[in-house]
Amino acid sequence: MEKEPVYVRIWKLVYPLGIKYLVEAVVTLAAAGIFTAVSLSAPEGAGRVDGLIVKYSNGILLAGNVLVLPVLWKLFRRDEKQGLHKRDGSGKFSFFWVVLLAVCGCVGFNGLIALSPLPVWFPQGQEVLNTLYGGNKWIALFNVVAAAPLAEELLFRGIVYSRLREWTGPFYGILCSAFIFGLLHGNVLQFVYAFLLGLIFAYLYEVYGSLKAPAAAHCVANLFSVLLTETALGRVLEKPAVYYLAVAAAWVTGALILVRMHGRNGKKGEEPMAKGRRRMENDRLLIEVDDLGAELTRIYDKYNKREVIWEGDPAYWKRHAPVLFPFVGKVNGDVYHYQGKEYPSGQHGFARDLPFDLKDQGPDFVSHTLEANDDTMMVYPFLFRLKVTHTLKGNRLKVAWKVTNYGNSTMYFCIGGHPAFRLPSDADGGYAGWKIRLGEEKRPVYRLLNGEGLCDMSRTYPLELTDGVYTVDEHTFDRDALIFEGRQIQRAGIEFPDGTPYVNLSCEGFPYMGIWSAKGAPFICLEPWFGRCDDAGFTGELSEKTGILSLGLEESFRAEYTIEIC
Repeated sequence: MEKEPVYVRIWKLVYPLGIKYLVEAVVTLAAAGIFTAVSLSAPEGAGRVDGLIVKYSNGILLAGNVLVLPVLWKLFRRDEKQGLHKRDGSGKFSFFWVVLLAVCGCVGFNGLIALSPLPVWFPQGQEVLNTLYGGNKWIALFNVVAAAPLAEELLFRGIVYSRLREWTGPFYGILCSAFIFGLLHGNVLQFVYAFLLGLIFAYLYEVYGSLKAPAAAHCVANLFSVLLTETALGRVLEKPAVYYLAVAAAWVTGALILVRMHGRNGKKGEEPMAKGRRRMENDRLLIEVDDLGAELTRIYDKYNKREVIWEGDPAYWKRHAPVLFPFVGKVNGDVYHYQGKEYPSGQHGFARDLPFDLKDQGPDFVSHTLEANDDTMMVYPFLFRLKVTHTLKGNRLKVAWKVTNYGNSTMYFCIGGHPAFRLPSDADGGYAGWKIRLGEEKRPVYRLLNGEGLCDMSRTYPLELTDGVYTVDEHTFDRDALIFEGRQIQRAGIEFPDGTPYVNLSCEGFPYMGIWSAKGAPFICLEPWFGRCDDAGFTGELSEKTGILSLGLEESFRAEYTIEIC
């Protein structure tokens, strides 16, 4: 995926912050205007304006937070539609543990600051608190405990953190968003306190996948801070023994809660694999490959928190990304002819339905092999060895094939890939509106299948592209797959309806590409092939089949394609 210029990213961070503080400034100016008008008619004159602004500062802050909430909510929802809020969490969280963590953070962080020399060096922090809790106590309480936390969570976690996370990943996103959160609190004491709490709030959002968790923690932390400052609870903690014990208990308890949350979060996606599946993963992707058919069954994108490979729902299509061998597509009449004999063959050959042997496996690769046996010789009279290797590197998965002929005659075969890419859950209407980038300035041409699943040779069809992109509609796959010949397509990609890249497939040197989906299904297949289905009406020898490959004794054929997750 192309990276946005730095200035664009900076602007995307600055303008939501600017909106919040602009609204607050406008409310303050409006209040000042009202107070000025009132003061000018009073004997004391305009000198009362500053005093009135201080007196009603809580009401001004409350009005600013309430007015900015719908604006921030609209920005948050817009980001959500663009996929910036995809998380592991289900949105469900334990209110008890979140509240307890917030209380521990409030006590522990305030205690840490109080035990440091910061209050002596920066006494203005206490003056800010005195102003904050001045005036009408109930207005101050509502603003501090409800309005301000909700507005700040929408802004700093819902928008700022989510955008930073998209660019830098969770770790630096949490760190940077907490720094900005602290910086905008205005003084050193509040910076330190807000920065530490900001780390917790962003982590809660990452763990639970819902703003409800950090919003609840923020409200509770602010409420407990008010209790410590304005009630007898604070006086109890003034006793040194109680104070040190409370601070120590808060740090220990908070640490244990975070360890518990991290452990539970780390187990997400670690459900037991089905028997015969092999797993490999890195910081970006989790891959699973089945021994049956050496089929890629799962790509989990950790960064974007979504499954990429179709899950195999039989309501649409029961497979994931099968290896097609020794044929691609159908043969005419489900039989083919070799040296005067007739052999049966189902669609796409037999390899996808046979167990492969696990040849080798490492942290970032897995290799499977399938060899000819008595059963395969009955339907395919060649001694072959097929090796399939999946290799993970960064955000890419390479699928490599090696076909070897160890028989005593020329071997004929086709081979292809059939990865089905799952369209994310917001594609409830299926594939219509999604885009396929083919990177062709000219109009590529394709063939279609006839009613028997064979290639209709009567005509070709031009594919209309706009800047190299085709927009899928509800009728695109009415006649099954689109078949591109002549190495027209060497790279293809699927994009969200808004043009955001989703997945790319590179297949340099492949002569054929198929693009297919089941009717109305929420997936699209990008299929790189060596060979294709029979021409309609073809009854010739296997060696005459369109797209057929051949290998002499002890010769090998190698090919590979790469899947890139954007």
